[in-house]
Amino acid sequence: KRGNGWYYLLKGGDDMRQRELSIWLRGLTIVVGVFLLIACIFLAPVIAQEAQLALPEHQGAAWWGTLAFLYVTALVGAVALIEAFLIFRDIGRDRSFTQVNASRLRTISALALLDTVLYVAVFCLMAALKVLSPGSIVLLGAVILFGAAASAAAAALSHLTVKAANIQDDNDLTI
Repeated sequence: KRGNGWYYLLKGGDDMRQRELSIWLRGLTIVVGVFLLIACIFLAPVIAQEAQLALPEHQGAAWWGTLAFLYVTALVGAVALIEAFLIFRDIGRDRSFTQVNASRLRTISALALLDTVLYVAVFCLMAALKVLSPGSIVLLGAVILFGAAASAAAAALSHLTVKAANIQDDNDLTI
């Protein structure tokens, strides 16, 4: 029975905690991905419609521009989720501290920064068009702050993962 994954899931132990963490993180990533997909299908057209109503003289451009922006930023987020999923898979395989995971974290950091820059550009565009409402200021501000924080956190974790991978490699060579 010890070879059965369910035994470890129910019994626990240090090895299980790592696998269990990996399962939970991957599950959470899938749930976030599903919500992102649902938002793209149902919420993005509603937001595009609101943009069209806010800019009646540029109806077509407002609709398509908003939709394109939302889908591009969703694609960036989806790629970051895939990278995170791969990191979480490696955690379950006891390969947390590798150069590959450090590279994935750098990619996540760059993607979060890209999303942040795109939302800053939209904020500036909306301000120039004088269509910023208090709600959009709060929402865009929150997205920008979250994106900047996620980018900084992923960059810091990437640096720490590189250091840990180097120490692990040195220890593997010693033994």
